[in-house]
Amino acid sequence: MSIDLYTHGICFIGLTIALIYDVWKYRIPNQLTVSLALVGLANGAIQYGWSGFVEHVLGMLAGLGIFFIPYLLGAYGAGDVKMMAAIGAVMGLSFIVANSLVVIAVGGVIAMGLILRRKGWRRIFHLFSLLSIYFFTGKMKEFMSTLKDRSQGAFPYGIAIFIGTLLTMYLEYAGGDL
Repeated sequence: MSIDLYTHGICFIGLTIALIYDVWKYRIPNQLTVSLALVGLANGAIQYGWSGFVEHVLGMLAGLGIFFIPYLLGAYGAGDVKMMAAIGAVMGLSFIVANSLVVIAVGGVIAMGLILRRKGWRRIFHLFSLLSIYFFTGKMKEFMSTLKDRSQGAFPYGIAIFIGTLLTMYLEYAGGDL
């Protein structure tokens, strides 16, 4: 699907509201995510017919699915997951897949910056050590127990969603369809 300023505008408005609310209250309200998802699905159906509706439903499911397991493991809040699903509903499947990668990368950079700013070198080394143990042995319990202390890297993830999604929009605009 080609770049559509109306669809991008809907997404931008939703992102901006989510960002403000998440920074202010550390949560993204259900009213926003559900409304945004419904508008996105309706917009996909109106603009592109049945195939557009299916593309946007798949985008919503992909946004939900990609972030659901990390949510279960405590990496994201429920509002963050629902916001990614809503973005998928607005922007469609191909966008949300690329966007998820960019959002995760942006979130990682922000978290690393916060940890480093708070002089958390030892924690970073410890996390990478445990991540490598998990990678080679599959012992998720040891790795996840270290993530319970979020004091050094916690931040409203709406910031990463906002920056990452705008960056993905820019990359889509600069490079064509994703």
